Amino acid sequence: MISFLLGSQKDTLDYSIAIRVVFSSYLMALATYIYNDMADYEVDKINKINRPSVTGKATRRQRIMIVLLLNGTALLFTFFCRRV
Repeated sequence: MISFLLGSQKDTLDYSIAIRVVFSSYLMALATYIYNDMADYEVDKINKINRPSVTGKATRRQRIMIVLLLNGTALLFTFFCRRV
């Protein structure tokens, strides 16, 4: 957000672009956290972490689909951030 504000010209500041940048960053962070849970599955299982991925409420396929969906949506938001 700060980079966007610094890089923008004062007379052409477009807040809709800023909102899309923040939202796409948020979605990418969520996807990263879910992917991290997938990578640390064995460690979390040993430590008995109470998360849906470890307790069996979410399957591996569901987690992969969520990561792909979140990253895809974030990339779409990022694509539409460009100026025309």
